[in-house]
Amino acid sequence: MIEKSLKKALIWYLLLNKRLLKKTGFFVILLLIPILALLMTNAAENEDSGFMRIAIYYGENNDDKNTAELLSGFNNEASDLFHYTVCKSEEEAVSMVASSKADAAWVFADDLLERIDDYAAGSKDPFVKIYETEENTLLKLSREKIYSTLYPHISYRLYCSYIDEELRPDFEIPEDARYEAYKLYENDDSIIAFEYLSSAEEKAARTTNYLTSPMSGMFAILMLLCGLASTMYYINDEKNGTFDWLTPRKKLLVLWTSNFCAVTIAAIFSTIALILSGNYTNFGTETVMMLLYILASASFCTLVGAVIPSRRAFGIIIPIVLIGCLVFCPIFFDLSQYRIIQLLLPPYYYLFGRFDLSYSWRILIYLGTTSVLAYGVYLFKNRKII
Repeated sequence: MIEKSLKKALIWYLLLNKRLLKKTGFFVILLLIPILALLMTNAAENEDSGFMRIAIYYGENNDDKNTAELLSGFNNEASDLFHYTVCKSEEEAVSMVASSKADAAWVFADDLLERIDDYAAGSKDPFVKIYETEENTLLKLSREKIYSTLYPHISYRLYCSYIDEELRPDFEIPEDARYEAYKLYENDDSIIAFEYLSSAEEKAARTTNYLTSPMSGMFAILMLLCGLASTMYYINDEKNGTFDWLTPRKKLLVLWTSNFCAVTIAAIFSTIALILSGNYTNFGTETVMMLLYILASASFCTLVGAVIPSRRAFGIIIPIVLIGCLVFCPIFFDLSQYRIIQLLLPPYYYLFGRFDLSYSWRILIYLGTTSVLAYGVYLFKNRKII
């Protein structure tokens, strides 16, 4: 008896998968996952991938070892928000800003170290010129990059200036002795310390590129879209009388199973894409949260299908749900002030659960709640038949 039931369930499962894979729209959604992964990964690896494009002119007589070491902080890095383009002249850097090829131009003075020494001695002449066409938050942030890079040398020169002008020692202090004394009191530690709740979160924060970090959230939305598409296919089939021979309880089971199949197929594509793109955090955590997210998404889509059985209305609600997930779920940023809305959407639990397994019990509660509600709504609407 049990063997016969399992065989029958397997046949239903395979048939529902086959039914989904025959749908062109569903197949297109699946293809969006590897395409999105490829585009985002290529964008991250592109040398022009920075949010801000900075044109730099290093000035003349700045090719010595000390100056080169000082300006090495402006090298392009994959995780950097800024992309630097080195220009051969100040005019070229300014021209790039004027023609919108760069968002800002940084022009360093000739003989930079000498100009910094003059500044430490009391000169008010600037040693960095910044050209911009507008004022915005990212441009203000870019200036902090200049300050943090030049500060160590400025700090040391101010220290030397204080010794010469304020302390005025009766004997000459060699440069190396000054530097050794300066290093004794220099604090190389950051004034900000980052602590992570889990090793997976720390690893992701240190290795994930800012352009590929939203990838898991985008995949979660596409997985949910697959579940919603499956629900819409079911509503269409039910209107055509495909499942009239089934009881309401069995219809609900077919709907949930179909959604489960759809999200599972999308989850396989998403997992492979996350692994290949380097955004896979931890096998145990990822597996648990992915499985729970599949179940929660299937139940969520079933609940939406039970509440909105109209094809037209369901077609309208799909983009609303997807936009809601994109805006309120922590994909690009976390709008914690809208936590009540976030709690209604399954990607919220999955995205936080990838780095904190304690969210597993929350998604279990969400799964149970949506399943009970879907069952109750469906039976209430079909109470006369039952």
